[in-house]
Amino acid sequence: MKTSFPSAVLAGLAFMAFSGGCAHALEIRSRDMAPTVVDTGTVPAPAIAAATATVTPGGALELEKKVRALDPSLIQILVETLEKGQTDDPEAKHAEALDPTKIEFLYPLNVTPSGFDLNTRFTDINADFSQLMAQLPPDQHLMFELERIAQWGHKDYVRATGLASLARFKNPKHIMIFQEGKFATQAPIRMAAMEALLTLGTPQAKQLIRDAAEVEGNPIIKAWAAYQIAKMGDPRGRDILLELIRPEAWLTRAVAARYLGEVGKPDDYEALYPLLVREENKYARMELAGACLRLALRRQ
Repeated sequence: MKTSFPSAVLAGLAFMAFSGGCAHALEIRSRDMAPTVVDTGTVPAPAIAAATATVTPGGALELEKKVRALDPSLIQILVETLEKGQTDDPEAKHAEALDPTKIEFLYPLNVTPSGFDLNTRFTDINADFSQLMAQLPPDQHLMFELERIAQWGHKDYVRATGLASLARFKNPKHIMIFQEGKFATQAPIRMAAMEALLTLGTPQAKQLIRDAAEVEGNPIIKAWAAYQIAKMGDPRGRDILLELIRPEAWLTRAVAARYLGEVGKPDDYEALYPLLVREENKYARMELAGACLRLALRRQ
């Protein structure tokens, strides 16, 4: 059956109009209209991922994941709890350590990795705060508060916790905050700044750790820095640890021995074993024995 000319023209025009209209509608939708958000619930809690559906010019459906802003009031509660939860009063610290609930239920668990984790979490609010920060996105208000306490925290452990929490976002612009913390007079702040630099991992950050391994006054932080640069492949790190294995302070010997067991050469066994035989402190003796075992295994 043949189609008359006017009918064919009309059909063609109708098809063109329909196709053009759809294409134009899709173009407008993708270019001018706001994406449609599929809400996951009415809970005002932030950090809920919402799916955003957008129609592309080709007609495909694309899903884009977005993270809502964190509730500023919750961030404020967390930061205030951290700041108010710190005390420099020795009597208050002693009273908290003697909390009967902790003595009965928590302290006895401190013999396994999981028990140790629980013990740390509920005896040190700084660890609790840092672990929570590790689960949150880089919200603008959160970043502002972390930058504030990392630079101007009114207590040593508050500032140190701010540095450790800020580091996990690995923002290169924070290196100046970490570098400032590295030169603080308080050891907790310096240690947190060093760990933050290690987490950041930029060449400049690694160089600052190398500098600390040479000039740091606290022998424990110095040993940690030496251990880290040894893992980076710098032989100077091992040399510094060998120097720290002989001081009078048992804690310095213990820390240096622990790290040497990991980054030392097999022949370092000859230097550590005589120290193990003479060691009287139980903690240093344990670390020296462990280091000798690891080095001996690498000699085989």
